[in-house]
Amino acid sequence: MFDLLLDGNSAVRLSIFIVVFAVIGVWEIIAPRRKASCPKGVRWLNNLSISATTVLVIRLLIPSTLLAVAFGAEWNKIGLLNIIELPEILSIIIALLLLDLVIYIQHLIFHKVHFLWRLHRMHHADLDFDVTTGIRFHPV
Repeated sequence: MFDLLLDGNSAVRLSIFIVVFAVIGVWEIIAPRRKASCPKGVRWLNNLSISATTVLVIRLLIPSTLLAVAFGAEWNKIGLLNIIELPEILSIIIALLLLDLVIYIQHLIFHKVHFLWRLHRMHHADLDFDVTTGIRFHPV
Protein backbone atom coordinates (compact mmCIF):
# COMPACT_ATOMS: atom_id res chain seq x y z
CA MET A 1 0.00 0.00 0.00
CA PHE A 2 2.88 2.38 0.75
CA ASP A 3 4.08 1.98 -2.86
CA LEU A 4 0.69 3.21 -4.04
CA LEU A 5 1.01 6.31 -1.88
CA LEU A 6 4.67 7.09 -2.58
CA ASP A 7 6.47 6.03 -5.76
CA GLY A 8 9.98 7.27 -6.67
CA ASN A 9 8.80 10.48 -8.33
CA SER A 10 6.44 11.24 -5.46
CA ALA A 11 9.21 10.67 -2.94
CA VAL A 12 11.39 13.27 -4.68
CA ARG A 13 8.50 15.74 -4.87
CA LEU A 14 7.59 15.13 -1.22
CA SER A 15 11.22 15.63 -0.16
CA ILE A 16 11.43 18.94 -2.01
CA PHE A 17 8.08 20.01 -0.53
CA ILE A 18 9.22 19.18 3.01
CA VAL A 19 12.49 21.09 2.63
CA VAL A 20 10.82 24.19 1.14
CA PHE A 21 7.99 24.00 3.69
CA ALA A 22 10.48 23.73 6.58
CA VAL A 23 12.61 26.65 5.33
CA ILE A 24 9.57 28.92 4.93
CA GLY A 25 8.06 27.72 8.23
CA VAL A 26 11.27 28.46 10.16
CA TRP A 27 11.54 31.82 8.40
CA GLU A 28 7.98 32.68 9.50
CA ILE A 29 8.80 31.71 13.09
CA ILE A 30 12.01 33.76 13.16
CA ALA A 31 10.66 36.84 11.34
CA PRO A 32 6.83 36.90 11.33
CA ARG A 33 5.25 39.61 9.17
CA ARG A 34 2.34 40.09 11.60
CA LYS A 35 0.99 38.79 14.91
CA ALA A 36 -1.06 35.61 14.48
CA SER A 37 -4.65 35.52 15.71
CA CYS A 38 -4.49 31.75 16.32
CA PRO A 39 -1.60 29.76 17.83
CA LYS A 40 0.72 28.47 15.10
CA GLY A 41 0.65 24.87 16.40
CA VAL A 42 -3.14 24.68 16.22
CA ARG A 43 -3.23 26.19 12.71
CA TRP A 44 -0.45 23.96 11.44
CA LEU A 45 -2.11 20.84 12.87
CA ASN A 46 -5.48 21.76 11.31
CA ASN A 47 -4.09 22.74 7.90
CA LEU A 48 -1.65 19.83 7.67
CA SER A 49 -4.43 17.41 8.70
CA ILE A 50 -6.70 18.73 5.94
CA SER A 51 -3.87 18.41 3.44
CA ALA A 52 -2.82 14.91 4.56
CA THR A 53 -6.41 13.66 4.41
CA THR A 54 -6.80 15.06 0.91
CA VAL A 55 -3.56 13.47 -0.30
CA LEU A 56 -4.56 10.07 1.11
CA VAL A 57 -8.06 10.19 -0.37
CA ILE A 58 -6.84 11.29 -3.79
CA ARG A 59 -3.94 8.80 -3.87
CA LEU A 60 -6.18 5.91 -2.87
CA LEU A 61 -9.21 6.72 -5.02
CA ILE A 62 -7.68 8.13 -8.21
CA PRO A 63 -4.12 6.82 -8.46
CA SER A 64 -3.75 6.62 -12.23
CA THR A 65 -6.69 8.34 -13.92
CA LEU A 66 -4.80 11.42 -15.11
CA LEU A 67 -1.90 9.33 -16.34
CA ALA A 68 -4.29 7.10 -18.30
CA VAL A 69 -5.96 10.14 -19.87
CA ALA A 70 -2.58 11.64 -20.81
CA PHE A 71 -1.37 8.39 -22.39
CA GLY A 72 -4.70 7.97 -24.18
CA ALA A 73 -4.43 11.49 -25.60
CA GLU A 74 -0.87 10.84 -26.73
CA TRP A 75 -1.64 7.45 -28.32
CA ASN A 76 -4.69 8.84 -30.14
CA LYS A 77 -2.96 12.10 -31.11
CA ILE A 78 -5.58 14.16 -29.27
CA GLY A 79 -4.59 17.63 -28.13
CA LEU A 80 -2.69 20.52 -29.61
CA LEU A 81 0.77 19.47 -28.40
CA ASN A 82 0.24 15.96 -29.76
CA ILE A 83 -0.60 17.30 -33.23
CA ILE A 84 2.05 20.00 -33.65
CA GLU A 85 5.69 18.89 -33.91
CA LEU A 86 7.76 21.05 -31.54
CA PRO A 87 11.04 20.56 -29.70
CA GLU A 88 10.33 18.70 -26.46
CA ILE A 89 11.49 21.56 -24.21
CA LEU A 90 9.19 24.00 -26.01
CA SER A 91 6.28 21.56 -25.66
CA ILE A 92 6.98 21.28 -21.92
CA ILE A 93 7.11 25.06 -21.47
CA ILE A 94 3.89 25.57 -23.45
CA ALA A 95 2.16 22.74 -21.53
CA LEU A 96 3.17 24.26 -18.17
CA LEU A 97 2.01 27.74 -19.20
CA LEU A 98 -1.31 26.40 -20.49
CA LEU A 99 -1.78 24.32 -17.34
CA ASP A 100 -1.14 27.41 -15.21
CA LEU A 101 -3.64 29.40 -17.30
CA VAL A 102 -6.29 26.69 -16.94
CA ILE A 103 -5.77 26.56 -13.17
CA TYR A 104 -6.08 30.36 -13.01
CA ILE A 105 -9.33 30.27 -15.01
CA GLN A 106 -10.60 27.45 -12.79
CA HIS A 107 -9.82 29.59 -9.75
CA LEU A 108 -11.78 32.50 -11.20
CA ILE A 109 -14.74 30.22 -11.89
CA PHE A 110 -14.64 28.95 -8.30
CA HIS A 111 -14.98 32.57 -7.18
CA LYS A 112 -17.84 33.42 -9.56
CA VAL A 113 -20.12 30.34 -9.42
CA HIS A 114 -22.03 30.24 -6.14
CA PHE A 115 -22.03 26.49 -5.45
CA LEU A 116 -18.34 26.25 -6.36
CA TRP A 117 -17.55 29.23 -4.13
CA ARG A 118 -19.12 27.34 -1.20
CA LEU A 119 -16.47 24.62 -1.68
CA HIS A 120 -13.62 26.97 -2.48
CA ARG A 121 -14.10 29.44 0.37
CA MET A 122 -12.35 27.10 2.82
CA HIS A 123 -9.12 28.36 1.24
CA HIS A 124 -10.12 31.91 2.12
CA ALA A 125 -11.50 31.14 5.59
CA ASP A 126 -8.09 30.83 7.23
CA LEU A 127 -7.82 33.46 9.96
CA ASP A 128 -4.09 33.89 9.42
CA PHE A 129 -1.88 33.58 6.36
CA ASP A 130 1.25 31.47 6.54
CA VAL A 131 3.05 28.59 4.83
CA THR A 132 0.20 26.17 5.68
CA THR A 133 -2.54 28.31 4.12
CA GLY A 134 -1.56 27.29 0.59
CA ILE A 135 -1.97 23.58 1.31
CA ARG A 136 -5.55 23.79 2.62
CA PHE A 137 -6.98 21.62 -0.15
CA HIS A 138 -9.98 19.35 0.16
CA PRO A 139 -10.55 16.24 -1.95
CA VAL A 140 -13.55 17.77 -3.74
